[in-house]
Amino acid sequence: MKENDGLIGKLQEKLKRCPALNGRDAFIRSAVLALLVNLDGEYHLVFQKRNPNIRQGDEVSFPGGRISKRRDSDVEATALRETEEEMGISRERISVLGSLDFIIAPTGNLVDVVVGLTDVTSLSEFKPNSDEVSRIFSVPLSWFRDNPPETYSLQLQAVPEIMHRDGTKEVLFPTKELGLPSRYHGTWSGGRLPVFVYKWDDEVIWGITARIIQDLVTRAFSDK
Repeated sequence: MKENDGLIGKLQEKLKRCPALNGRDAFIRSAVLALLVNLDGEYHLVFQKRNPNIRQGDEVSFPGGRISKRRDSDVEATALRETEEEMGISRERISVLGSLDFIIAPTGNLVDVVVGLTDVTSLSEFKPNSDEVSRIFSVPLSWFRDNPPETYSLQLQAVPEIMHRDGTKEVLFPTKELGLPSRYHGTWSGGRLPVFVYKWDDEVIWGITARIIQDLVTRAFSDK
């Protein structure tokens, strides 16, 4: 009985904390910076187009990358470091305004989103790393308010085993051996994930980047 003494009180105290994502540390952790700049009296979001020779090449994104426990004290530090490395602007020229909700990508990434404001007055002040960034451009925040995204969807699936190119099979989750119902012995479908798409000039902005934009624009212009 001694082990039960004070158990409920202790549990109740710990349950007072704000809920977080169960299993958060099992995800690949990344952080990005949604960067605002005031150009000619209007706030713009700054984007980068990734070098075609790197992962997710030729895609439009915010600066960001994986969180490094060795190099970064927190997600804010990651977002600022990656912005400095990719866009060539000192973190001292960026004021952090806060954070948006984190995003879980279908690829297994958990992305924390930091919002910042830079004091640059021209995009020419950015000195992007050409190994990672092919160009930098901006879009007025109000344009996203006035032009809602096109909405599509992706079908999510759970795959308990993988066939590799060399013909070998890797069992990730032994559903048969565990005696689970037969509906789990092969691939089974999950829900559908909405995919937002913005078309600006000749660029397509979609995926996580578009989801971040929608969240930011809603917070910036909604009265709620």
